[in-house]
Amino acid sequence: MSPAFSIRPWEQEDCGPLAAIDHFGPMPEPWQEDDFRATWRRVPVNGLIFDSALYGLAAYLLYEVCDEELTVIKFAVRADWQRQGLGERMFRALIEKARIQKKAIVATLPETFLGAQLFLNRLGFTARLLRGHYGNEDGLIFVYPAKEGQTDG
Repeated sequence: MSPAFSIRPWEQEDCGPLAAIDHFGPMPEPWQEDDFRATWRRVPVNGLIFDSALYGLAAYLLYEVCDEELTVIKFAVRADWQRQGLGERMFRALIEKARIQKKAIVATLPETFLGAQLFLNRLGFTARLLRGHYGNEDGLIFVYPAKEGQTDG
Protein backbone atom coordinates (compact mmCIF):
# COMPACT_ATOMS: atom_id res chain seq x y z
CA MET A 1 0.00 0.00 0.00
CA SER A 2 1.37 3.36 -0.97
CA PRO A 3 2.05 5.65 2.01
CA ALA A 4 1.04 8.56 -0.25
CA PHE A 5 -2.64 7.80 0.49
CA SER A 6 -4.57 9.12 3.47
CA ILE A 7 -8.13 8.85 4.72
CA ARG A 8 -9.74 12.21 5.35
CA PRO A 9 -13.25 13.61 5.91
CA TRP A 10 -15.53 14.29 2.95
CA GLU A 11 -15.59 17.92 1.73
CA GLN A 12 -18.02 19.66 -0.59
CA GLU A 13 -15.29 20.06 -3.24
CA ASP A 14 -15.10 16.26 -3.51
CA CYS A 15 -18.55 15.93 -5.12
CA GLY A 16 -17.34 16.21 -8.73
CA PRO A 17 -14.46 13.70 -8.39
CA LEU A 18 -16.74 11.28 -6.51
CA ALA A 19 -19.23 11.40 -9.39
CA ALA A 20 -16.37 10.51 -11.74
CA ILE A 21 -15.49 7.46 -9.58
CA ASP A 22 -19.15 6.43 -9.54
CA HIS A 23 -19.56 6.90 -13.30
CA PHE A 24 -16.79 4.39 -14.10
CA GLY A 25 -17.79 1.85 -11.44
CA PRO A 26 -20.15 -1.11 -11.46
CA MET A 27 -23.19 0.91 -10.33
CA PRO A 28 -26.21 0.43 -12.60
CA GLU A 29 -27.38 3.97 -11.79
CA PRO A 30 -24.30 6.05 -10.96
CA TRP A 31 -24.79 9.27 -9.04
CA GLN A 32 -24.21 12.62 -10.68
CA GLU A 33 -22.37 15.49 -9.00
CA ASP A 34 -25.72 17.01 -7.96
CA ASP A 35 -26.66 13.77 -6.16
CA PHE A 36 -23.45 13.95 -4.13
CA ARG A 37 -24.01 17.66 -3.38
CA ALA A 38 -27.57 17.00 -2.17
CA THR A 39 -26.29 14.21 0.09
CA TRP A 40 -23.42 16.40 1.36
CA ARG A 41 -25.96 19.01 2.53
CA ARG A 42 -27.79 16.46 4.72
CA VAL A 43 -26.68 17.20 8.26
CA PRO A 44 -26.12 13.71 9.71
CA VAL A 45 -24.18 12.48 6.63
CA ASN A 46 -20.41 12.07 6.88
CA GLY A 47 -17.88 10.54 4.58
CA LEU A 48 -14.41 9.12 4.38
CA ILE A 49 -12.26 9.90 1.35
CA PHE A 50 -9.18 7.98 0.29
CA ASP A 51 -6.99 10.69 -1.19
CA SER A 52 -3.48 11.21 -2.51
CA ALA A 53 -1.71 14.35 -3.69
CA LEU A 54 -0.14 12.21 -6.41
CA TYR A 55 -3.11 10.04 -7.48
CA GLY A 56 -6.18 12.09 -6.47
CA LEU A 57 -9.36 10.64 -4.99
CA ALA A 58 -9.30 6.85 -5.17
CA ALA A 59 -12.23 5.78 -2.98
CA TYR A 60 -15.06 7.00 -0.79
CA LEU A 61 -17.46 5.77 1.87
CA LEU A 62 -20.53 7.88 2.74
CA TYR A 63 -22.53 7.14 5.88
CA GLU A 64 -25.34 8.60 7.93
CA VAL A 65 -25.03 8.99 11.68
CA CYS A 66 -28.21 7.66 13.34
CA ASP A 67 -29.05 7.22 17.03
CA GLU A 68 -27.95 3.59 17.29
CA GLU A 69 -26.07 2.96 14.06
CA LEU A 70 -23.94 4.28 11.24
CA THR A 71 -25.80 3.60 7.99
CA VAL A 72 -23.63 3.19 4.89
CA ILE A 73 -25.17 5.21 2.06
CA LYS A 74 -22.68 4.52 -0.70
CA PHE A 75 -19.10 3.37 -1.18
CA ALA A 76 -16.83 2.80 -4.15
CA VAL A 77 -13.18 2.38 -5.08
CA ARG A 78 -11.87 3.75 -8.37
CA ALA A 79 -11.45 0.87 -10.83
CA ASP A 80 -7.66 1.27 -11.12
CA TRP A 81 -7.29 1.02 -7.32
CA GLN A 82 -9.60 -1.91 -6.60
CA ARG A 83 -8.30 -5.01 -4.80
CA GLN A 84 -5.43 -3.06 -3.21
CA GLY A 85 -6.83 -2.67 0.31
CA LEU A 86 -8.32 0.83 0.07
CA GLY A 87 -11.92 -0.25 0.72
CA GLU A 88 -10.86 -2.38 3.64
CA ARG A 89 -8.87 0.47 5.20
CA MET A 90 -11.87 2.80 4.90
CA PHE A 91 -14.26 0.26 6.41
CA ARG A 92 -11.79 -0.50 9.23
CA ALA A 93 -11.73 3.25 9.99
CA LEU A 94 -15.56 3.28 10.04
CA ILE A 95 -15.61 0.18 12.26
CA GLU A 96 -13.30 1.96 14.70
CA LYS A 97 -15.59 5.04 14.72
CA ALA A 98 -18.58 2.78 15.38
CA ARG A 99 -16.72 0.95 18.16
CA ILE A 100 -15.87 4.22 19.92
CA GLN A 101 -19.46 5.49 19.55
CA LYS A 102 -20.88 2.04 20.51
CA LYS A 103 -22.96 1.94 17.33
CA ALA A 104 -23.68 -0.80 14.82
CA ILE A 105 -22.94 -0.34 11.12
CA VAL A 106 -25.67 -1.13 8.60
CA ALA A 107 -25.31 -1.43 4.80
CA THR A 108 -27.90 -2.49 2.23
CA LEU A 109 -26.89 -3.94 -1.14
CA PRO A 110 -28.67 -5.38 -4.17
CA GLU A 111 -28.55 -9.16 -4.33
CA THR A 112 -26.50 -9.00 -7.56
CA PHE A 113 -23.58 -7.07 -5.93
CA LEU A 114 -21.76 -10.29 -5.03
CA GLY A 115 -18.29 -8.73 -4.77
CA ALA A 116 -19.44 -6.13 -2.24
CA GLN A 117 -21.36 -8.80 -0.31
CA LEU A 118 -18.29 -11.03 -0.02
CA PHE A 119 -16.21 -8.00 0.98
CA LEU A 120 -18.56 -7.04 3.84
CA ASN A 121 -18.87 -10.65 4.95
CA ARG A 122 -15.07 -10.93 5.14
CA LEU A 123 -15.00 -7.84 7.39
CA GLY A 124 -17.38 -9.47 9.87
CA PHE A 125 -20.77 -8.18 8.71
CA THR A 126 -23.72 -10.58 8.82
CA ALA A 127 -26.48 -10.52 6.20
CA ARG A 128 -30.25 -10.89 6.08
CA LEU A 129 -32.41 -11.05 2.94
CA LEU A 130 -34.77 -8.16 2.06
CA ARG A 131 -37.38 -9.37 -0.45
CA GLY A 132 -38.10 -6.91 -3.29
CA HIS A 133 -36.05 -4.12 -1.69
CA TYR A 134 -34.71 -2.94 -5.06
CA GLY A 135 -37.92 -3.17 -7.10
CA ASN A 136 -37.71 -6.48 -8.94
CA GLU A 137 -34.50 -7.42 -7.16
CA ASP A 138 -34.02 -8.61 -3.61
CA GLY A 139 -31.49 -6.93 -1.38
CA LEU A 140 -29.38 -7.87 1.59
CA ILE A 141 -28.98 -5.87 4.77
CA PHE A 142 -25.52 -6.26 6.31
CA VAL A 143 -24.94 -5.49 9.98
CA TYR A 144 -21.72 -5.07 11.91
CA PRO A 145 -22.69 -5.31 15.59
CA ALA A 146 -22.22 -2.42 18.02
CA LYS A 147 -20.44 -4.67 20.51
CA GLU A 148 -18.36 -7.76 20.07
CA GLY A 149 -20.53 -10.85 20.35
CA GLN A 150 -23.79 -8.95 19.69
CA THR A 151 -25.85 -10.16 16.76
CA ASP A 152 -28.64 -8.66 14.68
CA GLY A 153 -31.32 -10.70 16.38
